[in-house]
Amino acid sequence: MRHVGITLGDQAVPCIAIPVLQGYATSLARPGGNVTGAFLDMPGLAKKWLELLTRSIPQLERVALLWDPTTGPIQLEAVKAVADQLELQLHTLTIHSPSEFETAFVAATQAHADALILLGSPLVSRTSKRLADLAAASRLPSVSPFRTFAKAGDLMSYGPSLANMFQSCGGQVGKILSGTSPSEMSIERPYKFGFVVNLKAAEALGLTIPPTLLFQANEVIR
Repeated sequence: MRHVGITLGDQAVPCIAIPVLQGYATSLARPGGNVTGAFLDMPGLAKKWLELLTRSIPQLERVALLWDPTTGPIQLEAVKAVADQLELQLHTLTIHSPSEFETAFVAATQAHADALILLGSPLVSRTSKRLADLAAASRLPSVSPFRTFAKAGDLMSYGPSLANMFQSCGGQVGKILSGTSPSEMSIERPYKFGFVVNLKAAEALGLTIPPTLLFQANEVIR
């Protein structure tokens, strides 16, 4: 089996250092300057997404990635690193606007992809229903970071709770308004995650989700 990937060591990407590497903060614990907030830890989810797909799809070999390059390469490289360890072949579908979605799904079909990962981006998050419809029409089991995708018809989603992150940011704003300096406040990471399985989508795709996987889900759409 041919496989492609970028080897980044045992840790696909040092996720805790990404805001530091990108120059936004000195450290997560003490960002310094006038910066604080919440860090949406997308690269760290790569292993979980591929684990869910391998447990749900017999004979998984090829995985397509829907990637918006304006988000940078970090998510993409993290998935490639894990796929390399699992000897999975990846096919990257680069999109710049919704007008390219149909072409991307045609390319995934032509590449004989067994599944699809929707990498997080504002472009992708705004079009969950359309992407779910395209995945269904292409018979591509898909996983994405946010619950809205599974609700719209994708096979499953796993990712941080946005509502919980917004609440955390609200608490940080309250501290700043009370006089706390942002430089003394840590940049927070998600601590609450959600796993949603859409059994309607699974049935349409002819997949049987293992009971052990369903037991782990926070929500099952029947």
